[in-house]
Amino acid sequence: NVPLGLAAMLAVRLLVAPGRRRRLPVDWLGALLLAAFLALATTALSGQHAAGWYGFTLPLLLAGTVLLAVFIVVERRRRHPVIRLGLFRNRTFSAANVANLLEGAAMITALVQVPFFAYATREATPIEGGLLLIRMTVLIPVGAFAGGFLVRHLGHRLTAAAGFACAAAGLFLVSRWPLDVSSAVQTRDLALAGFGFGLNSPALAAAVVGTVSRARLATGSAIHIVFKTTGMMLGLAFLGGWGVYRFETLLDLSGLPLLNWGRLGAFVEQRSLEAILGVLHGFFLLAAVLCAAAIIPSLLIDLRRDAVQEAPSGDPPLPR
Repeated sequence: NVPLGLAAMLAVRLLVAPGRRRRLPVDWLGALLLAAFLALATTALSGQHAAGWYGFTLPLLLAGTVLLAVFIVVERRRRHPVIRLGLFRNRTFSAANVANLLEGAAMITALVQVPFFAYATREATPIEGGLLLIRMTVLIPVGAFAGGFLVRHLGHRLTAAAGFACAAAGLFLVSRWPLDVSSAVQTRDLALAGFGFGLNSPALAAAVVGTVSRARLATGSAIHIVFKTTGMMLGLAFLGGWGVYRFETLLDLSGLPLLNWGRLGAFVEQRSLEAILGVLHGFFLLAAVLCAAAIIPSLLIDLRRDAVQEAPSGDPPLPR
């Protein structure tokens, strides 16, 4: 990501026209509280199995919740907060970001676990795992292009809901893959999920842009991206911790042929493979449920009702 980031910075420097700059105070306390909350939540979810729920995860989650409450109090009193909480009074803005949070958790599950399925069940190389994943990722821009077209004809809420429905259906089908799943079935299911992930993105992003004033465009867009990356971060932490617990639960070694050393290795390998497959099925099923749940906030999006409610005086409204 570092070379790509440097290239993007250079492109912005050379191609983006300079605008008016205003020096504003930095909300260091708000930024620190937000970072501490996210750090505690991530650590708690990732260590749920190794350190225990009651002695580690729940206390850290409780501490994170307290920090989040303090963060909200601090931000409400700041003239220039790191996150302008007034934006969330807009129902469309809040709904689009909640949907994006759920999508982030579901998407990171697929991005990480699809290659792992190839590694664990087919002994695939990293290149082969990437080639399996590309059957999903190559359809994301295709879905995004279609989503941009459909927003103009179906509206934001139906386009976003349709995208999440496609992604949920694709991930549900992936959660039912057997060990000997065919290449054609893999392509069909992953393409459906990728198309769905792409389809809803323009609808959610346009809904966020359409509900903030021109002066808040950067803030609104940044919050939208942060919600997705936060969903990815928390989703990956939770699934990592839960996956270890689930694997050990499914790894039933009863009936171990201790007296038959020739069969011992094959027995353990087969049970381990079955346990890994069970964990992966759970991962993809949970991702499908998250996408299905995201349909609900998607249907709450209504730009005609909620467009540009948080505009400071003097800010020209965006065209609808």
